Amino acid sequence: MSKERVTVVIPCYNAEKYIGLTLESILNQSFSDFMVKVIDDGCTDNSVNIIKDFMSRDARVKLYSNGENKGIAYTRNYANTICDTDYIAYMDSDDIAPDWRLQEEVDYLDSHPDIDAVSGGYQLIDEAGTPGLISVRDKELSPAGVRRRLIMHNPIANGSVMIRRSTVDNRQFVFREDFICLEDYMFWAQYSLKHNMVVLPRILQYYRVNMSGNSRTTSNNQLDARNHIFDEIHEYLLDHYGIELTDKDKKAYLNHIREYPNRLGFIEKRRGMKAIKKVEAMLDSIEFDI
Repeated sequence: MSKERVTVVIPCYNAEKYIGLTLESILNQSFSDFMVKVIDDGCTDNSVNIIKDFMSRDARVKLYSNGENKGIAYTRNYANTICDTDYIAYMDSDDIAPDWRLQEEVDYLDSHPDIDAVSGGYQLIDEAGTPGLISVRDKELSPAGVRRRLIMHNPIANGSVMIRRSTVDNRQFVFREDFICLEDYMFWAQYSLKHNMVVLPRILQYYRVNMSGNSRTTSNNQLDARNHIFDEIHEYLLDHYGIELTDKDKKAYLNHIREYPNRLGFIEKRRGMKAIKKVEAMLDSIEFDI
């Protein structure tokens, strides 16, 4: 067993512009009993050299490699297998961690042995690192509250999560490689059915929005593919909790809780709102504690 308490895992693919800032934000944490494992997912830019420079200056930084580009889901699953600390903290290679992040999460998990994972809110930052007007921070969500929210949307900011390593040891829960860009949503949907998660009312991630990047451009074909995945996740949870809807109501419900409901027409929106009210009424009768 490693002597450190936490492993911060960072998948990295061509992030030379930001990976240094990301590592600095972790190495400057108020909590220091951790190591950082960066996984090179087939980088073709200068990212690896930047990471190696940090390794030469701080022994807590380690570098691993996929050998080729295998994608974020594969990389996160691999990262879970190379950790031997009490806790795993997830982070992306272009985000920034506030300096209180690790300390707050470790303190919470240490003092709440019944909780298996903790996440928080996030603040959007632009390419220059300037905070935007949008921050997503809710009141504290209990495990039951997280399960209820997941039926409609994902309240878990993946880059703010700290998780007990023991809960992912047996690979019962994996990030789905076929759920491109939504692998985290499905992961937490499935994970939450067996384990307790909370969302803290504190900013624990500065989430960088690269408005000029391809990841922010969604074609009609990509949108259709994402909507199909959204539908699969939502139907999975509806089925799990035994929420039965007519075909008409289910279609209206799924359409309304997709990524871009503002693209719906007036009548479709009205049908969606009515279906949501029906679902919410059913949710009130469900016991979400495990």
